[in-house]
Amino acid sequence: MISPADAKRLIGSGVARYVGEQFPTVAGAGDKSKDFAVLGFAPAEAQGEWRAGYYCFEADLMELNAQLLTLAR
Repeated sequence: MISPADAKRLIGSGVARYVGEQFPTVAGAGDKSKDFAVLGFAPAEAQGEWRAGYYCFEADLMELNAQLLTLAR
């Protein structure tokens, strides 16, 4: 679990797009899809600009993993 402030840092200058309260599926993306990540906020975690549900944002998955490892320490 990460804080809303940490979520904002992970997204950086990118844009997180709200995709709803159900976990999103990606259909027909094929090889043309870019790397992306999904963040989810439970109703108890939602605050400020983050409402309950899921957000999708473009991310370099290797870089994102390195950032998450830093947060875990």
